[in-house]
Formats: sequence, structure tokens, C-alpha cells
Amino acid sequence: MRTLALFFLLTLSLTVAARAVETPEWFAPTSAWQFNSGLEFPGATGSFAIVSEAGRAAGRLDYDFTAGGRYVGALLSREIDPAFAELRLRMKATTPCKLIVRLIDSHGEVFQYARPCPGTTGWTDYRIDLSQSTITYADGKNGVADKIIDFPLRGLLLGVEVRKDSQSKGEALFSNIELVQ
Repeated sequence: MRTLALFFLLTLSLTVAARAVETPEWFAPTSAWQFNSGLEFPGATGSFAIVSEAGRAAGRLDYDFTAGGRYVGALLSREIDPAFAELRLRMKATTPCKLIVRLIDSHGEVFQYARPCPGTTGWTDYRIDLSQSTITYADGKNGVADKIIDFPLRGLLLGVEVRKDSQSKGEALFSNIELVQ
């Protein structure tokens, strides 16, 4: 009985500990998302727009890799605070690709997380655990690359990456972004 009570309290404390951080509406019409064509790998084209998908605001990223390129994305350059431990979102894409999530911290360090996306008509839920090891690099010549996420963040990029020479063309939808402490 005592073990059961301890298990219940531990489960309750873990549930309370993983609480959502209050965040703005990510895909409001006034959001300042900007399309990023991945210029370091020339050839990709596309666009980004705020749309309504099944009654919810979403971001639609159209992409075309028929002339080359490796990734495209949408960058939201704004302060993101308070600190959080996990980013959750929903995504669907019309072709198989990788979901790319980049966080730009207050010192200009970029943390890039990638997850496979099957390319289906249904939504896939993603959880990006910031404690997991990932690719990091300094953003520009003034960035600091110390592998420590320094809040507040300066920006967030959501994108898709494809295999080299994939020649794919399609769209990805992003929705339900949630930051969890």
C-alpha cells in the first residue's frame, strides 16, 4: 500500500512538473515569420503563409527542391521567454522529409534538432527535448558556441530538409506549438 501511495505521488509530481509555459499564438496573422530558402545550399524555392487548417491557425511551408537545395524553413525572429525544457508541435508534410527545428539563443548559438517526417496526410506529434544532444553552431561571427541554451531565445526556425538530389516538391503544415517546462 505504501509503495502504491509513493508511486501515485511520484506520478502526480512528474505530471505537475511538465507544465506548459504561457506562449503567444504562434500563427497569428500579425506573426513575423520569414521564409528561409537555405541559401548555403542553392536551388530551393518556396514560401510561408499563415493559414487556417481544420479551424486552427497553422503555418504552411511550400517547398520545391527540383532545382537543388537541401532545406527551407520559416524563421520567427522574436524574443522567446521564459526558459523551457521541451518544444511540442504538430506537423504534416506531403512528401517524406525531416522536420528541422532551430533555436537561436540569446548569444547567437543555433541548436538544430531533426526528426523524420513520413510524408502523410495525417498529423504527427513531435516532442523536442532540449536536454538531448544536437548539432550546434555560432550564428554569424558574433555568436558563441558553448553548447548551452541561453534564454531568452532570439528566434525559432521550423523547416524541412530533404535528401541530397531529392527533387521533391510539396508542402508542410505546422500547428499547436507548445513550450513545456
